Amino acid sequence: MGVSFLYGTTGGKKEKENRSVYVRVTYNDLNWKKTLKMNIQKSEWDFNKKMIKSLSSGSRSHERSMYLQSIIDRIDELSTSLEKWLTELKITGRLQTISIDEFRRECEDIYNNKTDRDKDQPTYLVDLIQMYIDLNVKHKEWSYNTLRSYKSRLKAIKRFEEAIGRKYYINEIDLNFYNDFKEWAYEHYAPNSFGGFIRNIKATL
Repeated sequence: MGVSFLYGTTGGKKEKENRSVYVRVTYNDLNWKKTLKMNIQKSEWDFNKKMIKSLSSGSRSHERSMYLQSIIDRIDELSTSLEKWLTELKITGRLQTISIDEFRRECEDIYNNKTDRDKDQPTYLVDLIQMYIDLNVKHKEWSYNTLRSYKSRLKAIKRFEEAIGRKYYINEIDLNFYNDFKEWAYEHYAPNSFGGFIRNIKATL
């Protein structure tokens, strides 16, 4: 996992003279970026080290220096907490199915000191179905045809979510979801396919 600072949105030297500092967290293909809401001059930024040139510089007040140091300390805490979380994912076998949205939400929760992230935290429907598939693959309880059916229908649900531009939590699977999904499915699949989609969703939930 990598944790670094950026000057502006890209960290490039072509940014304007006065930009906000961003923190960036990466892990494999996962990426999270958040502004620290602290604008600084380009002359104050070390582009090689990706850091403020000097925390004790006489050009800034003591309070500003202390604030910058607190940001560094906060990032160290963020890095430690995320490493622990990612290790837990590896142990439980969920690392391969973690979504970018869930990764970003976890970063936000840790950054904002929300330590109760697992309490009443809803799960995305597609993530739950994937975990259900993985569980049955591990215990070899499904036939080949059943496994293929769940995988193909999971792909259809992902296509639906991409088409409407959002992901559904399991607590959002209601009549509105049913009607929207039905309308989309009837446009892209045979009429009898929708019943199979719903049966898989019900079985998973």
